[in-house]
Amino acid sequence: ISTCYLIHTNTLCHRETMKVVQPIAPFLSWCSSQGIQSPLDVKARENGSRYVVLKDQVETIDGKVNLVRCPDKATIAASSIPELADRLLFEKNLGEKSEFAPYIAVLPEECVGMPRFWDFAKLNEVADGGALLQAVKEDQARVSDFKDPWALSIADSRANFLPDQSYSLTPLLDMINHDSSVKTSAEIVNNELFLNVAAESIPQQSGIFNMFQPQPELFISYGDFTNLQTLIQYGFCADENPFNAESFKISVLGQGSITATVFNNGIIDPIAMSTLRQTLATTDELEDVSEGSLMVPFLSTRNEMEVYALVAGYLEEAIYESKIGSVTDDAIVASYLKGRVASLQAGSDMIRKKYPDLF
Repeated sequence: ISTCYLIHTNTLCHRETMKVVQPIAPFLSWCSSQGIQSPLDVKARENGSRYVVLKDQVETIDGKVNLVRCPDKATIAASSIPELADRLLFEKNLGEKSEFAPYIAVLPEECVGMPRFWDFAKLNEVADGGALLQAVKEDQARVSDFKDPWALSIADSRANFLPDQSYSLTPLLDMINHDSSVKTSAEIVNNELFLNVAAESIPQQSGIFNMFQPQPELFISYGDFTNLQTLIQYGFCADENPFNAESFKISVLGQGSITATVFNNGIIDPIAMSTLRQTLATTDELEDVSEGSLMVPFLSTRNEMEVYALVAGYLEEAIYESKIGSVTDDAIVASYLKGRVASLQAGSDMIRKKYPDLF
């Protein structure tokens, strides 16, 4: 038995409006013919986005429910993301001759929700201190070097990472949307991938399963990602993300700027705080600090108050900037910035509770 990590999976590509909504029935029939077993049914919203629901009663084993069981022959696999994109493009170019044609037919035609496809003006207007723009720039060389943007975006956003260090596109699994609260696991047994979720994630079923009653959407977790990571990788942001973290810049006179990160629980990263303590310390306060120390704890009440006052001021500026920027008709940008404000506000609230006199 090998553990399979869901580092990449489904994306906002499914939550985007596709130019053509392909019928899902031929794909589901193909899945069955390939030996893919699942109690899931795929539904489509009016805008073309897809989601999954239960179509059958499920069995709980050791507190888990299996959602997808897929033999490796039914996946497109490769040793790297670029190679996976190449394989996908090869199969796509085969057209109906490809054994994966029914799967490729239901893939989104474009993934415009991914920031790599946004123009510079839009990226530059996102009020996050330049974090999104910088992340896109850092990935631009890899993206621009690949011959087919569509194939790379599909591979980036929908592949899952296997225990042998390879990647695969797994039909049906990649149509399940993300919820970070869902306990998700996967394993490979006898060349079959088993995707499981905690039984508590499945809506309670009582009596005989009624397929004619509306069923709630089911989710899996793609991993403990920040909103910036999910936006770059998948093209979406969760409304509530307990794993979010946001960065902001703090300017110190004569010292340039320091980048600090605030986590969703309000904690500000200790390395930035340590740097600020040293930067704002007096000569006397630094007497007991070893030269080259990376982590500097509490030095004095005076120093701590000055550090937190400086941090609080720049936090409030970042909150204000992102609040203004979140008032936009662009739903993705609005969601991203609202999540940023929530995390930054958690940091501000933590300081306010610790040092109320600073406000």
